[in-house]
Amino acid sequence: MSQDAPTPAPPTEPTGQAPTQDVAAPASFASDESPTNELGERRFVSRLGWFGPVNMLMILGAAIPTSAVAGLMAYNFTARLDEAGANASIGAANVFGALFGALAAIVAGNVSDHTRTRLGRRNPWIITGTVIAAICILGLTFVPYTAVWAVIVLFCGFQVGLNTTLASYTALLPDRVNSKLMGRASAFASFGTLLGSALGGVVVSVLVQVFGVQHLSVGFLMLPWTMVVMMLVVVLAIPGARLRRNPGEKLFDLREIMSTFRPPKDREYWFVYLGRLVFMVGLMMLVQTQTQQLRYHFGLSIEQAASLGAVLGILLAVAAAAATAIAGPLSDRLRRRKAPVIVSVVLFVAGVAVLLLSTETWVLYVNILLAAFAFGAFSSVDQALMVEILPNKETAARDLGFLTTTNTLSGVIGGGIGAIIIGTLGYTALFIIAGLLALACIAFFVPIKRVR
Repeated sequence: MSQDAPTPAPPTEPTGQAPTQDVAAPASFASDESPTNELGERRFVSRLGWFGPVNMLMILGAAIPTSAVAGLMAYNFTARLDEAGANASIGAANVFGALFGALAAIVAGNVSDHTRTRLGRRNPWIITGTVIAAICILGLTFVPYTAVWAVIVLFCGFQVGLNTTLASYTALLPDRVNSKLMGRASAFASFGTLLGSALGGVVVSVLVQVFGVQHLSVGFLMLPWTMVVMMLVVVLAIPGARLRRNPGEKLFDLREIMSTFRPPKDREYWFVYLGRLVFMVGLMMLVQTQTQQLRYHFGLSIEQAASLGAVLGILLAVAAAAATAIAGPLSDRLRRRKAPVIVSVVLFVAGVAVLLLSTETWVLYVNILLAAFAFGAFSSVDQALMVEILPNKETAARDLGFLTTTNTLSGVIGGGIGAIIIGTLGYTALFIIAGLLALACIAFFVPIKRVR
């Protein structure tokens, strides 16, 4: 992906006294060419080097269990409950999981800004979130799936841990990467997301075949380890500066945490927020009801649904990776972020329209190819767009944390509304509403001026 060479060695931890912490932050990301940030941590200014693959692998390590846990939980519900019960349970798990995940992202972003440890600001929370997520994944093995709320509690715990890790990790981008490299960094992250989602579907398919319908929950024992391994890689490869809190400085300031719920009043920041939200709601309405679609709309058994889901996931990864490989570097070269977003929305809506044509499974292949190109174009610039729209670098983690709540709040809205629409209006209405919501994204992105 990156053409920069040679590959630099990983940064070493600063020694001696703790870095001075009252250095003024640069006024903008684009103008900051300093090889170190205000805390003395190494930055990637002219090339990504090894950070690109590490960024991809970290997202990959989180995306595999993210996809597999949700899929395996959904199949366990459909195996133990009737159609109405399974639909309601999957919807409730997605809604509450996304809600708690969004809150965790906000809090983790704020707290990591104030963390001062020998491991730096971000790494302690990357570690903590990963441990919480892993424990909750393992716990899903041991609860009966007729005890719906016990499953939901553990799934919420997983989402809290996952979003704590990702919010803290995402803050590494403005900490360490020059904005001119953000498109490439975002493309690497997109590859990780795509590959992880595809592999998550493959893992679920394999687990269904290995353990069978009656012992599906045993599969959760296999799922947390990619996340754990990549957490260790990131902490070792990207060490934070050794920091000490200043006298009187608090790690957890409730007043400031509450101020997080009053994000920047910047107009264009909110255009990005709302544009991402409506697009992601449309997407999540389909993603979070995929199990119900395969089982009840297309009439597949659990084994057939898991196998087809894995094939579709692989097609999604390959096609979206091709789109990402083109859109990410092209966006950097042209310094344009909005055009790939608009193209992605049009492709996504076209893919949704195909689902209205038939209940035969061939429409899924056409839909997934169009959706893949849409997702690839969107995600190739997503991280870069979020970072470049931030109005203040000094509150970057907090503001990024709030922006990324669109990922999880879209699950609250999309998962809940999707389940309700299926139960009341059916799958045709689900597809139409999802497409219209995604289309509304264009109205928010066109007026943005600060990002081209």
